[in-house]
Amino acid sequence: SLLVNNGELIKSYASLPLPNPPTVLGLLETVGEQERFTTEVDRSSSLGAFVKKIGDKANGNNKMYWQYYVNGSQPQVAADKFILQGGETVLWTFSASEL
Repeated sequence: SLLVNNGELIKSYASLPLPNPPTVLGLLETVGEQERFTTEVDRSSSLGAFVKKIGDKANGNNKMYWQYYVNGSQPQVAADKFILQGGETVLWTFSASEL
């Protein structure tokens, strides 16, 4: 399942098939295409893709940034590097950075 918390509203998308590629970013982009919300991604880093914007919320607004969690934990890899196995709960949240 996928949850997107933009700081004002939480949208939930359940019973999703694994995307191709089966990554956290792939899931976000697939649901974005189906549900017609935009995503902006910077793919220029060798460390992996960096999500800059989901819907109308862009990184840096009020010192808030998009961060993702899988099953309640924040992975230490980029969203295009985290491979989903199926059955995970992915949360994208727009919040103040913990770093």
